[in-house]
Amino acid sequence: QRFGRGDKMLGFLLLPGFHRKSRSSDRRLRCSAVDEPWGEASLPRKEWNFRGYKVAYRSCGEENTERPSLVCVHGFGAHSFHWRRNLRQLGKEYRVYAIDLLGFGFSDKPQVGELCSEGRPVAYDYDTWSSQVAKFLEQVVGTQSFLVANSIGCVAALQTAVDNPQLVHGVVQFDPSLRLLTVQRRNWIDNITAPLIMKALVNLRPLASFFFTNLSNPQTLKKVLKLAYQDEEKIDDQLVQALRAPALEPGALDVFLAFITYDTGPIPEDFLEIIQQPTMIVWGENDQLEPIKIGRTLADFSSVEEFVVLPGVGHCPQDEAPEQANEIVKAFVERHSSASTISEGEEAASLVHPPQGEHCG
Repeated sequence: QRFGRGDKMLGFLLLPGFHRKSRSSDRRLRCSAVDEPWGEASLPRKEWNFRGYKVAYRSCGEENTERPSLVCVHGFGAHSFHWRRNLRQLGKEYRVYAIDLLGFGFSDKPQVGELCSEGRPVAYDYDTWSSQVAKFLEQVVGTQSFLVANSIGCVAALQTAVDNPQLVHGVVQFDPSLRLLTVQRRNWIDNITAPLIMKALVNLRPLASFFFTNLSNPQTLKKVLKLAYQDEEKIDDQLVQALRAPALEPGALDVFLAFITYDTGPIPEDFLEIIQQPTMIVWGENDQLEPIKIGRTLADFSSVEEFVVLPGVGHCPQDEAPEQANEIVKAFVERHSSASTISEGEEAASLVHPPQGEHCG
């Protein structure tokens, strides 16, 4: 059954990784979070500083200095672990990185409005995340790169490419977020109900905490993940644990509330109209969070060179159908690769042009 807009809001609320747990549960997961369950694909978590805050990331294939570089950007409630089935495979041929957006995963989660090192208030929005990705490309990767993204990460990747064309070769999008509950998309009913739900969640914090506590059972989380996955076998214990663990970080619930009440800002169409780099869209045919019927309209933009449908796949093709996803990425990269290293003599100011505004990022 296809989900409506109200159900989509509920689906977002049910996503795991942002709820409080009992002390015993916290203690158990804190221990396991040290050695995350990557199995044979274990990759160490690294750290980088963005505007005074710790950002976690992983990398593979850094020895491939003459090959193109890729940066993977996760979706809502996820982090670099969600590229567990892609980094090592793609790292055999390319330099590949996966970053935890500020507020997600094991990156810092500063309070909304807190002043960053530049003296501007923190906001969890696409200006912040696109600037974070751009700085990462410049300071860590050091080459013009391809961005590979899922869900909300696609919007951040598109904005990065538009605002910083000198840093991005092209963008591969897996089931981009349509942002169906933003102000510019809502119908008159949503304009009444959505703000009321958002206000209740923010103002009635005990209610929100109670709601998240009820999701602490792993079996419940597996049921919730069926909204995002078509193949239930891919919803393993590793995935559940990995998405729960970051909730132990201070401020995780506040980040969640800040983002689900973020109903302004861009939608994919805003960037697809003006992006200069090549981009392609891959969509799981059975995505219940971002309906493909609406997603197909994005293929009408001239900037989208290909729209690929994956039958029997849900919202997270990179994890649910990794073999197909990896081959799609490699084909796109090979078609458009001509990596050029950023000159060490170039100043950062000439490379990155952050969006105007008061937000940190």
